[in-house]
Amino acid sequence: MTPAKVMIVEDNTTVAKDLQGCLQDLGYEVTSIHASGEEATRNIESECPDVVMMDIHLRDQMTGIEAAEIIHEKFGAPVVFLSAYSDRNLLEKAKQVGAFGYLVKPFEERELFANIEMAIYKFKAEEERRIRENQCAHMEKLEGLRLMAASLAHNFNNILQVPMGCNDLLKELLSTNSECLELIEDSMVAIKRASKLSQQMLVYVGQGKDVFKTINLMKEVERAYGSWVVKLPGQHSLKVDTTLSEAFIKADPEHIQNLVGNLVINATEAIGDAAGEIIISGQEVSGQEVWLQEKFERYEFTKENYFILKVTDTGCGMDETTLTRIFDPFFPTKFIGRGLGMAVSLGIVEGHGGAVVVESQPGEGTEVSITFPLSR
Repeated sequence: MTPAKVMIVEDNTTVAKDLQGCLQDLGYEVTSIHASGEEATRNIESECPDVVMMDIHLRDQMTGIEAAEIIHEKFGAPVVFLSAYSDRNLLEKAKQVGAFGYLVKPFEERELFANIEMAIYKFKAEEERRIRENQCAHMEKLEGLRLMAASLAHNFNNILQVPMGCNDLLKELLSTNSECLELIEDSMVAIKRASKLSQQMLVYVGQGKDVFKTINLMKEVERAYGSWVVKLPGQHSLKVDTTLSEAFIKADPEHIQNLVGNLVINATEAIGDAAGEIIISGQEVSGQEVWLQEKFERYEFTKENYFILKVTDTGCGMDETTLTRIFDPFFPTKFIGRGLGMAVSLGIVEGHGGAVVVESQPGEGTEVSITFPLSR
C-alpha cells in the first residue's frame, strides 16, 4: 500500500525535524518542509500531498490560517493545524477555513496518527459525497431533458400529420403530369426526415418503437461490419473479435446496428486524420461479479448473466469534463452540432435493459463498455 504523503509547514527547524522523524516512523512519506505559507502555497500543486501539517503562527507575512485558506480553496488538500494555543478564537478561525484537524503542541504520536488518518478519511468522504451530488444533479438534468424531448417529439409528430395529409390530398387532386408533383415529393422527403428526427428523440427518452426478438448480438455486429468498414478512411482499421460467437439477447436488430454504428463513427472522428484502430469485442459475465458492480456503479444487475460489448479506439481520448457530458443532447465532443448521436445511444442501451460506461484519457483513446442481459 502506498504511504500517504504529508507536507510540513513549520518555521521552527527543530520542531519540523522532530515532526518529520515522527511521521516517517508512523509510515508516512514527508514530501517537504516549508518555513512559510508562501513557500507552501507555491509548491503544493507540484507535490500533491495527501495532508498538510500547518503551523498556525508563522514568522512571515502569511499566517497559517491564510495559507490554509488558499490551499483549501485552490488545491483541496486537507490541512491539520499545529499550535501551542487552543483558544476559542483560533479554533473558530480554523473551522472557517475548513481545517481537518487541530493539534496542540506538544502532542503524542498516537494523537498525530489519529488526526492524519481522520483528515484523510474525512477528505475522501467529502470528495465522494461531492461526486455523488454532481452525478445526481446531472441525472436530474438529463431526466428533465428527456421529459422535454418526449413532449416535443410527440407534439412535433402530431404537427407533421397536417402537412403530410395535405400533400396526400394535393397528389390526388393534381394530374399525373403536373409540375407540382415534384415539389410535393420534395416536401414529403423533408417531412419524413423531420419525422425520423422525432423518432430519434423518442429513442433517446426510451419511448422508441422497438421490435424485440432474440438475436445473436455478435452475429448482428458481423452482419453490419461491411457497411461500417467501407465508410472508414483508408488509414483506419476496424476489427471484430469473433471468439465469442454466441451472445443471445432480446433486442431490436435495427437499433443495435444503429448503436454500434454510432460508436464506430465516433471512434473514427476521435482518431481523425492519423492512422488508428477500432476494435469491437465482447465477453460473457455473471451478474454477481464484484468488478462488474464496481465498473457500472449506477446500475443494478438482477439477471444471472450479461454480455459486455466493447468498442475501443486509439483516438485522441477525452478529459473528465467532456466525459461527464457526452450523453447530453447536442453536446459536441469534436464537431459543432453533432446532434443526438450519443444521447440516442444511451436511450437504446437503457431501452434494452442495459448499461453503458465510457472510459477515456486524453491521448490514450476511448473504451465504451455496454452490458446487455443474456436471454439464454
